[in-house]
Amino acid sequence: MVETIRYVLIADDSEDNCDMLATLLSQAEYVVRAAPDRNGALDLLKFGEPDVVIMDWFMPGLSLEDFVEKAKSIFPEIQIILTSAALTGESKAKSLNLGYLKKPFDPNDLLSLIANAEKKRRERE
Repeated sequence: MVETIRYVLIADDSEDNCDMLATLLSQAEYVVRAAPDRNGALDLLKFGEPDVVIMDWFMPGLSLEDFVEKAKSIFPEIQIILTSAALTGESKAKSLNLGYLKKPFDPNDLLSLIANAEKKRRERE
Protein backbone atom coordinates (compact mmCIF):
# COMPACT_ATOMS: atom_id res chain seq x y z
CA MET A 1 0.00 0.00 0.00
CA VAL A 2 1.33 3.43 -0.93
CA GLU A 3 1.30 5.87 1.96
CA THR A 4 -0.12 9.27 1.13
CA ILE A 5 1.77 12.26 2.45
CA ARG A 6 -0.57 14.80 3.98
CA TYR A 7 0.83 18.32 3.81
CA VAL A 8 -0.36 21.41 5.66
CA LEU A 9 0.97 24.90 5.07
CA ILE A 10 0.78 27.32 7.99
CA ALA A 11 1.04 31.09 7.57
CA ASP A 12 1.12 32.99 10.85
CA ASP A 13 3.31 35.84 12.02
CA SER A 14 3.26 34.50 15.58
CA GLU A 15 6.12 32.06 16.09
CA ASP A 16 4.30 30.59 19.10
CA ASN A 17 1.18 29.91 17.01
CA CYS A 18 3.26 28.32 14.24
CA ASP A 19 5.08 26.12 16.75
CA MET A 20 1.84 25.03 18.44
CA LEU A 21 0.16 24.23 15.12
CA ALA A 22 3.23 22.44 13.77
CA THR A 23 3.44 20.27 16.90
CA LEU A 24 -0.26 19.41 16.81
CA LEU A 25 -0.26 18.61 13.10
CA SER A 26 2.99 16.65 13.21
CA GLN A 27 1.47 14.47 15.93
CA ALA A 28 -1.48 13.92 13.58
CA GLU A 29 1.04 12.73 10.94
CA TYR A 30 0.99 15.77 8.67
CA VAL A 31 4.06 17.15 6.98
CA VAL A 32 4.08 20.80 8.00
CA ARG A 33 5.68 23.81 6.36
CA ALA A 34 5.34 27.22 7.95
CA ALA A 35 5.81 30.79 6.81
CA PRO A 36 5.82 33.98 8.89
CA ASP A 37 3.81 35.86 6.26
CA ARG A 38 1.73 35.39 3.11
CA ASN A 39 4.61 36.11 0.73
CA GLY A 40 6.54 33.28 2.33
CA ALA A 41 3.49 31.05 2.07
CA LEU A 42 3.26 31.77 -1.67
CA ASP A 43 6.94 30.84 -2.01
CA LEU A 44 6.26 27.52 -0.27
CA LEU A 45 3.55 26.66 -2.81
CA LYS A 46 6.38 25.88 -5.24
CA PHE A 47 6.84 22.62 -3.30
CA GLY A 48 3.37 21.51 -4.36
CA GLU A 49 -0.23 21.94 -3.36
CA PRO A 50 -0.88 21.51 0.34
CA ASP A 51 -3.90 19.54 1.46
CA VAL A 52 -4.82 22.60 3.52
CA VAL A 53 -3.48 26.09 4.23
CA ILE A 54 -4.04 27.44 7.73
CA MET A 55 -3.69 31.19 7.68
CA ASP A 56 -3.95 33.93 10.28
CA TRP A 57 -6.00 36.89 9.10
CA PHE A 58 -4.03 39.85 10.39
CA MET A 59 -0.43 39.86 9.20
CA PRO A 60 1.77 42.50 7.62
CA GLY A 61 2.53 42.40 3.90
CA LEU A 62 0.44 40.79 1.20
CA SER A 63 -3.30 41.08 1.81
CA LEU A 64 -5.46 38.05 2.45
CA GLU A 65 -7.42 38.75 -0.72
CA ASP A 66 -4.24 38.92 -2.83
CA PHE A 67 -2.94 35.69 -1.33
CA VAL A 68 -6.20 33.86 -2.05
CA GLU A 69 -6.27 35.15 -5.63
CA LYS A 70 -2.64 34.17 -6.31
CA ALA A 71 -2.89 30.79 -4.57
CA LYS A 72 -6.05 29.88 -6.48
CA SER A 73 -4.43 30.89 -9.76
CA ILE A 74 -1.76 28.25 -9.05
CA PHE A 75 -4.01 25.63 -7.41
CA PRO A 76 -7.69 26.33 -8.17
CA GLU A 77 -8.95 23.79 -5.61
CA ILE A 78 -6.65 24.88 -2.78
CA GLN A 79 -8.33 24.71 0.61
CA ILE A 80 -7.65 27.61 2.99
CA ILE A 81 -8.73 27.88 6.60
CA LEU A 82 -8.69 31.37 8.05
CA THR A 83 -7.99 31.74 11.76
CA SER A 84 -8.76 34.91 13.68
CA ALA A 85 -9.87 36.23 17.03
CA ALA A 86 -11.64 39.15 15.31
CA LEU A 87 -15.40 39.31 15.57
CA THR A 88 -15.68 39.77 11.79
CA GLY A 89 -13.39 36.84 10.92
CA GLU A 90 -16.16 34.46 10.00
CA SER A 91 -17.82 36.92 7.62
CA LYS A 92 -14.43 37.63 5.99
CA ALA A 93 -13.86 33.90 5.52
CA LYS A 94 -17.31 33.47 3.99
CA SER A 95 -16.78 36.38 1.61
CA LEU A 96 -13.64 34.66 0.27
CA ASN A 97 -15.10 31.12 0.37
CA LEU A 98 -12.61 29.98 3.02
CA GLY A 99 -12.92 27.72 6.00
CA TYR A 100 -12.90 29.51 9.34
CA LEU A 101 -11.80 28.80 12.89
CA LYS A 102 -12.13 31.37 15.67
CA LYS A 103 -9.16 31.77 17.99
CA PRO A 104 -8.65 30.40 20.54
CA PHE A 105 -9.76 27.04 19.20
CA ASP A 106 -9.96 23.45 20.34
CA PRO A 107 -7.33 21.31 18.57
CA ASN A 108 -9.99 18.70 17.78
CA ASP A 109 -12.04 21.36 15.98
CA LEU A 110 -9.01 22.23 13.87
CA LEU A 111 -8.32 18.59 12.98
CA SER A 112 -11.98 18.11 12.05
CA LEU A 113 -11.96 21.22 9.86
CA ILE A 114 -8.77 20.00 8.14
CA ALA A 115 -10.33 16.58 7.50
CA ASN A 116 -13.39 18.26 5.96
CA ALA A 117 -11.20 20.48 3.77
CA GLU A 118 -9.20 17.45 2.60
CA LYS A 119 -12.45 15.66 1.72
CA LYS A 120 -13.75 18.69 -0.19
CA ARG A 121 -10.48 18.91 -2.13
CA ARG A 122 -10.57 15.20 -3.06
CA GLU A 123 -14.18 15.51 -4.24
CA ARG A 124 -13.20 18.36 -6.59
CA GLU A 125 -10.20 16.60 -8.10
